[in-house]
Amino acid sequence: MPDKPRGEPRLYKRMQALILQGLPNPEVLRIVRLEFPQHRPSPVQVRFERGNVRRRHKDKRVPTSVEARHAWQAKASKE
Repeated sequence: MPDKPRGEPRLYKRMQALILQGLPNPEVLRIVRLEFPQHRPSPVQVRFERGNVRRRHKDKRVPTSVEARHAWQAKASKE
């Protein structure tokens, strides 16, 4: 059986960087789709990557998507 095609490593590195910046999943997805239009990542991929980042970076405070969305909205309302 052939291996499943793997995703572009740069795509996932970019997702990780945006998640570590504290962006919510919809915003991460929007930015990544603009930067990598040929890959068309799904919301499930962003959610999966956020879980991976949270598991890998236990020493850092990586917010859930809901926490990130609330912080993002609070920041946007202050501006």
